[in-house]
Amino acid sequence: MEMDPILVDKLKKVRVAIKSIENKPWRGKEVRWLFLEKIKDTLSSLRLLFKRAIIYSHLWHDVRTVLAVRAKELYSTGRENPLLNPSCTLDNIQTIDTSGETGARFAIIVNENGRPKTVHAKLVIACDGSKSRVRSLLPNEPDILIDGQKLVWRGLTPKSANGMATIYTDIDTGRSAVLFPAGKGGGASWSVISNVQAGKLETEAQARSRLAKVINDVGEDFKQAVDDSSFIIENKLFARDFDKTWNSSYDGLAMPTREGIALALVDAKVLGEVVAKHGLGLEALRAYEDERYESVKTMADNVEIGARNLIPDQ
Repeated sequence: MEMDPILVDKLKKVRVAIKSIENKPWRGKEVRWLFLEKIKDTLSSLRLLFKRAIIYSHLWHDVRTVLAVRAKELYSTGRENPLLNPSCTLDNIQTIDTSGETGARFAIIVNENGRPKTVHAKLVIACDGSKSRVRSLLPNEPDILIDGQKLVWRGLTPKSANGMATIYTDIDTGRSAVLFPAGKGGGASWSVISNVQAGKLETEAQARSRLAKVINDVGEDFKQAVDDSSFIIENKLFARDFDKTWNSSYDGLAMPTREGIALALVDAKVLGEVVAKHGLGLEALRAYEDERYESVKTMADNVEIGARNLIPDQ
């Protein structure tokens, strides 16, 4: 399937090049994560080969905005479509009686020409994390959250990371941190994962204080990024129990990162190696597919099994 060239051009305008991926230990703990060293070497080789950056980063909300704008451009009927309406919030979605002839499960309230309009839908698609507002609307939603016994902090610093992605790991204490270039002009985003601590925080100042103790012995560059951030978000790390059987494709990487970057790093390594060997073309694509087929097939098969267990006979 060919990508929409206009959409590609719009996304290019909000991206930033990743020049390097560094693996740094927590201060005083010289631990080399060999996989990341391999990623770094592969990335450097490809930059030399193609004489340009090959990996880019976007701010997630920049991507969302670009996609929404392009979708509206392509939707030419002139009607307001709730599926393409970025202002449609989850507060305006509610479950309805499913016994009617329409078979609709949701009632979505949208604005059309300044007036509320109710649209009935069989399906609502949204990405809002493990504590999903959409899932909470479903009848008989099972309580299938698993407490990962970890805390995660996130923030955004206005200072540029100069195209360098940095991952800090402390295997002894189970801590990890990521500082990653954000989109064009977006500074850098960061996250920290550590063991869960007792007590529920009420303010951002309390979260900032607790995080400061967790990262007190990490590199000064990372601590400065946290200090420069205008906000800090702290949450407990949860997983959904039917995800655990799907983690086979993560191999040993899920444990140290827990931030959804494991598969991306695997793909980056494999894709980099096949492009270096086969160049940019169909041969490289086929080689990449051959290399990743079994892992992706395992993931897809387990997703299907999990889905059928959740919604039998569909």
